[in-house]
Amino acid sequence: MQKHQKISCRLAEKFGHWQESWKQDHVTAEMGASFDDWMHGRVDGLKPGLCTISNATDEKSLPPYRRYVKYSVVVNEPAAEAVAD
Repeated sequence: MQKHQKISCRLAEKFGHWQESWKQDHVTAEMGASFDDWMHGRVDGLKPGLCTISNATDEKSLPPYRRYVKYSVVVNEPAAEAVAD
């Protein structure tokens, strides 16, 4: 295993542990479910196609050397103006 890959994997694991610890201390189950629903577009009043989810490859030999989920949120200008009002 190359040095960069080893360091990246170690830091990603360390960050994952910190993130889970923080989440347990600061995020209720209801808040987590609400966030997941929003990210997946399952919220009343949310325009279809606002958020797309693509699963990145599980290729462990290329950076970032782990599986991740990529979210893309498209901001529709008229919708953004309606929220601001």
